[in-house]
Amino acid sequence: MRIDSVQHAYGELIETLREAPVRDLAWLLLSADLLSATRLPAALAHFDGAQAMANSPGGPADPISHSRCLHDWLLACDADTEPLRAFLARGESHRLGRYAEQLLHFALLHSPRFDLLAAGLQVRDARRGNMTLGECDFLLARRADHQLLHWELAVKLYLFVPPPTPSPVLDERTVQFHWLGPNLADSLADKVARLLDHQLRLTTLEAARIALPAAGPWLPQVYLKGWLFHPLAQRGQLPAVASESHGRGWWATLDAWWAHAQSMPHASAAAHECRWALLPRARWLAPARVGDSAALSLAAMHARIETHWRERGIAEPLLIVSLTRRSGEEDWFEGERGFIVPDFWAPRARHRIEELSERADAAARRALAQSADDGAPSI
Repeated sequence: MRIDSVQHAYGELIETLREAPVRDLAWLLLSADLLSATRLPAALAHFDGAQAMANSPGGPADPISHSRCLHDWLLACDADTEPLRAFLARGESHRLGRYAEQLLHFALLHSPRFDLLAAGLQVRDARRGNMTLGECDFLLARRADHQLLHWELAVKLYLFVPPPTPSPVLDERTVQFHWLGPNLADSLADKVARLLDHQLRLTTLEAARIALPAAGPWLPQVYLKGWLFHPLAQRGQLPAVASESHGRGWWATLDAWWAHAQSMPHASAAAHECRWALLPRARWLAPARVGDSAALSLAAMHARIETHWRERGIAEPLLIVSLTRRSGEEDWFEGERGFIVPDFWAPRARHRIEELSERADAAARRALAQSADDGAPSI
């Protein structure tokens, strides 16, 4: 099964689903990977059998049948959301990462392909005061071949911050540091390094053996979904590890977005056919589907952003979406998405890039020195 066929089926399904948490669930299970299966030096995890077949020669025996069953299950969840909502209510859902973990946990509990052995398993080192070394997100067994799998899940949204002055093409490590989260907490470089150097190695640690539900060996896999946001009307330099079909959007200051929206050809003629919405953090995953009351005109969207910043007392990046209405539908559907950032965001982001890069360099030097010390002959 071709990757484009998988994404076409997902696109048709997401147009049908109405309930927000079910749409988020479908996005998490079926949307395109954020990273490339061929260029990331780690295996990628896939919940859907057809998607696994599209990315690997060793997929399940009947991926198409499983994909249809998965689509039918998601439609059933949409028809009766109570089991999913009850499951989500038992956990922490105000943090996007934890919300995604709950969604995947719910799906794995209902999957005919996997047996879930553990979720959120803490790995502690008894020799160092029971210090926590990390958490294995999901440990499961694939029923088709009994392969033990260790999945590390992450949902990330990164914005490309160009260098302050024109420069030649950035090398891979540098360009990964130029993709930052909207709150500037981390970069794509930090996430890739943590996955490869720490999270995916947890099941190999001696301290983990006593806690693991089976002796192994475990196959570590990355389950990474998300969106990459380019500067408005520009194309940021993509890192080599990014998948070609990743979800994408744009970012701009409020004034830049407003000027761009006003200058678009036929903007005034199309204004009555286009609306906008401000998405709360909990709705950052799947493409938006909103009711008529939440769909704002261009001018109302501009005013809504200004009001939000004024009421909060701080200008934070906000995710907005353009909306169009389908024939015969009362709801509005996402066309494209983008972050509106305050004027000071880009200068702070460039300073943050320097900080994160220098911190990573210092950590690498410490690790090299520690390795040299460990290998030095004793006296």
